[in-house]
Amino acid sequence: CHANLCKPCVVDHISDGYDKHKIVPFQERRSTLIYPKCGTHTHKNCEFQCKDCSNIFVCSSCMASEQHGRHKFVEVAEVF
Repeated sequence: CHANLCKPCVVDHISDGYDKHKIVPFQERRSTLIYPKCGTHTHKNCEFQCKDCSNIFVCSSCMASEQHGRHKFVEVAEVF
């Protein structure tokens, strides 16, 4: 999680009642990507980069727009 918690709250946050947290060695950790918000479509996250526009971040609505027609895209998760 990308949350800043005080020590007492950490215990509650990773308690047995919440099954999504697993304590693992540092080398085996996985990171959750925080996607940037789209500047044009503020309700969407940019999960892609446009290869033809200097790798700018784009959302799915931007991909479908005329501005990015016939451009090539890569998923941010593949790059990072």
